[in-house]
Amino acid sequence: MTQLVLSLILSRSDFGIWAIALSASVLLTNFRGGGMLQWLIQGGTERYVVRAGPAFWTSLVFNVLLGTLIVAIALPVSKFYGEPQVFEIMIISGASFPLITLGAFYKTTLSIKLCMGQVTLIEIASAVVRSGLTICLALTGLGPLSFVLPLPASYIVESIMGHHYERSRPWRLSRQLRSWHRLVFQNRWILSGTLVTTLTINVDYIVLGRLTSLSTLGVYFFAYQLTFVTAVLVTDNARRVMTPAFVAVDPSRRTNAVLRATNAYLLFGSPLLLLLGAVVGGVEPIIWRAKWTDAILPIQILSFSLPSQLLTVIAQASLQSSGRFRGWTAVNAIRASLAAGGALVAGTLFRSDVSAICAVMALAFVVGNLSQIVLTFYNQRIGLFSMIRQTWAGLLAAPACLIVVLLLLHQLSPSPIISVLTGGLVFVVLNAICIGVFARHDAMQLARLALPRLKRLGDVG
Repeated sequence: MTQLVLSLILSRSDFGIWAIALSASVLLTNFRGGGMLQWLIQGGTERYVVRAGPAFWTSLVFNVLLGTLIVAIALPVSKFYGEPQVFEIMIISGASFPLITLGAFYKTTLSIKLCMGQVTLIEIASAVVRSGLTICLALTGLGPLSFVLPLPASYIVESIMGHHYERSRPWRLSRQLRSWHRLVFQNRWILSGTLVTTLTINVDYIVLGRLTSLSTLGVYFFAYQLTFVTAVLVTDNARRVMTPAFVAVDPSRRTNAVLRATNAYLLFGSPLLLLLGAVVGGVEPIIWRAKWTDAILPIQILSFSLPSQLLTVIAQASLQSSGRFRGWTAVNAIRASLAAGGALVAGTLFRSDVSAICAVMALAFVVGNLSQIVLTFYNQRIGLFSMIRQTWAGLLAAPACLIVVLLLLHQLSPSPIISVLTGGLVFVVLNAICIGVFARHDAMQLARLALPRLKRLGDVG
């Protein structure tokens, strides 16, 4: 919702400036906590008491150092891209970064205890505060600064709500200073994996920011963010659920759990992520009045890469739950390399053609994501045939339905409202048919699990 409003207020160049600042700062901010929170999750409930103190204090020290480093590199990055506002954005981002520590620790603790409802409420409250302030600041004419000025307030909200639900005081836990150097060395693969994961997500902005104009980068950033916003919501919540859940599963049964999760997750998640591609052609003229017309095709192209994006969650949760952080780093390095290569090729060959850039990047994302899941399953000793049998329908059904919808809309050329209604309805119906054909058993199983929970929620309401 925030991006929808901001895209009406801010210019393409504003989005381009934010993309550059985001790519530079996120490279460091994704090191938040120095990998200690992943280490805390991997230990599960059995080792929580022993690991909580060192995890919190080491996270805090890392975050202070990272915030300082972001501030230190703000000027060089700003000069490299020739954009003064990048300096201001990175200064604010770095100065507020240590505030993220407490809220992140509380959310991790609640995730370990599988209190996902409380984690969701914390994130909703934080998002409401951040989004509301961002929109208000953008309306006052602050431009790209509107993206970062609300960050301190959102971090504080997460800390307050986390303390309300968890009631613990991690700052009173033992620091165990003598063990810090050992923990950092022990978690070196978590840090390495975090680096390459961050590169995968942001390397396209880093490379394209140097090779293309701010306007071109702004359109690409708009299309990418709008396409992947639903994917981020789905994958982040799934990752938060799956990793602790896989940790709790007996290792002898973990392979079967991974396969079942992959099948259901793909088949039911993919249509949700590709729905935007089916309706964006009608949504754009209704909301933006042709301001972002040249982002329609890029959004549709990027949408086809989303089902494979879901596989990265399965891969990460599977490897991290079994403590195979070195393998996680290795498979992520392949994704990062492909994303960097794709951005370099796209930016060099198609400097101003956003659709062509998105086509190259979508191909790079798909190849990288599929490579990651193949290597992960191989690492987990899951056969190639079992993997294909569990993933082919989920990977292909929703994209095939989207192709049918786009061809239909191209032939009909309806008005924007009719395009949204027709595209959305046909896409949903086609996917429902695919689920009925390819996953009737899984659909019935999920329904049996979901209906009692929905009934309980209704009784509570």
